[in-house]
Amino acid sequence: MRLEDLELLLMKAYSLDLRQRVVSAYGAGSVSIKQVAERFSVGETFVKKMLRQKREQGAVKPPAHGGGKQRTLSDKHVQALRQWLRIEPDLTLSELQERMLERKRKVVSVATLGKVLAEEKLTRKKNQSLRRKETTGNGRVSGGESKG
Repeated sequence: MRLEDLELLLMKAYSLDLRQRVVSAYGAGSVSIKQVAERFSVGETFVKKMLRQKREQGAVKPPAHGGGKQRTLSDKHVQALRQWLRIEPDLTLSELQERMLERKRKVVSVATLGKVLAEEKLTRKKNQSLRRKETTGNGRVSGGESKG
């Protein structure tokens, strides 16, 4: 299982059905919170929370999703990144960060730029002149002078 799948699984709210069964099991009597928690493979804190929610609100429905964090860069910012990388595909994240500040007056971290580029499947190409010199099998730089 991938880490992303595991995180999604861990972050999901318990189903309404499970919540109702937990409350019903405890309400049937003669069982402790600990026993209910073990029976349904949930934490004791969750059982207490469901009992309190049922008592105070009359229902045990999961809370509404908050919607998540807003995107840092707008569609216009992403479009600018696309254009810059189309013209100069070897721009570094630091150079993109500087350009975003200078041209778009937008402060953005290098990490955020990296995430956005990955999400948008925008790739950067290294400039040919920045490549390391190739080495021979013995670790020496090819084309170099040899001692004679």
